Amino acid sequence: MKTFISSILLSLHLAHATPLNLPSSPKAQYDIYRARAYENQIAILAQRGRDSDCTLENVIVRKEWHVFPFFSEPQYFDINWENRSTLTLGERKEYTDAVNCLRKLPPISPPEVVPGARSRFDDFHASHINATSWVHVSTYFLPWHRYLQSAYENALRDECGYTGGHPYWDWSAGDATPGSNVLFSGGEGSIGGNGEKIKHNASVVTVPTVPPRVGLIPPGTGGGCVTDGPFANMIINLGPFGPPQSTTAFTYNPRCVTRDFRPGSTNNTMNYSNITSMLSQPNLHDFQALMEGVHASGHVGIGGLNDDLYAGTGDPAFWFHHAQVDHTWTVWQWLVLDSGERMREVTDTLTFANSPPSANGTLDTVMDIGYNGGPRPMRDLAETSKNATWVKEYKFSQLLNV
Repeated sequence: MKTFISSILLSLHLAHATPLNLPSSPKAQYDIYRARAYENQIAILAQRGRDSDCTLENVIVRKEWHVFPFFSEPQYFDINWENRSTLTLGERKEYTDAVNCLRKLPPISPPEVVPGARSRFDDFHASHINATSWVHVSTYFLPWHRYLQSAYENALRDECGYTGGHPYWDWSAGDATPGSNVLFSGGEGSIGGNGEKIKHNASVVTVPTVPPRVGLIPPGTGGGCVTDGPFANMIINLGPFGPPQSTTAFTYNPRCVTRDFRPGSTNNTMNYSNITSMLSQPNLHDFQALMEGVHASGHVGIGGLNDDLYAGTGDPAFWFHHAQVDHTWTVWQWLVLDSGERMREVTDTLTFANSPPSANGTLDTVMDIGYNGGPRPMRDLAETSKNATWVKEYKFSQLLNV
């Protein structure tokens, strides 16, 4: 049975990963995988007419928050990658201003359903809290979070004037330590750093199997409120935990966003070697099995509010982590042009870790994100470039001359 917080599953699967016929550097392998997937996306999009929902002209671009040097050897690429860009300081501020705008807009969730909601940001927080018990370690994991991520991105753009795509966090950059990444530096152009260093106990984690399981995550290097960056002393209103374990998750419960960096969690599982091994998997089942472990390690590595499987969405860092989850899935999907087979792959069952036992998911399996989006079948959520109005594509930005 797969678990939420453990690198054991990851290690077991990596031992049987498909060998890579690529340069020896894991970072080089990672960049080549991304380049190949990108070139395949360009080939498909270039064939579409201007009346298509998603073309090279109208696709929304998602970029890394901060780019580290890109591997470049001409024999591996059909495109010149030398001028690949990232978000400027101005674009980063535009993004964080949009998040703070979302925090000021009134909620659309009915007060009788989510009485604690005070903002549009809370609407998305509530969606994840409500669905947590079935959208992890299940068939819903990747497509449901893609749907939520896209809806959040659209809200930033349509309601708060953000003009870019949602940025993502390159987990492995540097030494795969959050505190060493510009995203979490706490300085200008970051989303704030670690929580204040305080004495604190292990985090209690409730895993929504039947019956529920409870685990402990050892204290990290912070544990207190985030007091720097554009979200300094940010207050969240919902949680902790969620249904069915908690009956009060949607009531008003103001408290600060906390972080508790645990470098060991990210160093050991989110390095380029593991990510490229994940990308080399031949089918979605094996890919997602590895992704579940990497995904959990990312939340544990950020820690604090992210230790809460239900309510981690209250930390803006959540959205960068899941943008990279979706980015990595997108790369895997587009590595092979095989008549779209990877766009139609479904894996796992309808319940968390198949507890209790349930049916397998199918392309007709329907999911929704509450008041942020209506029901959609799995088949509509699998492909990233089918519909530009709600599913976005990851592209390197130099071809758009930015």
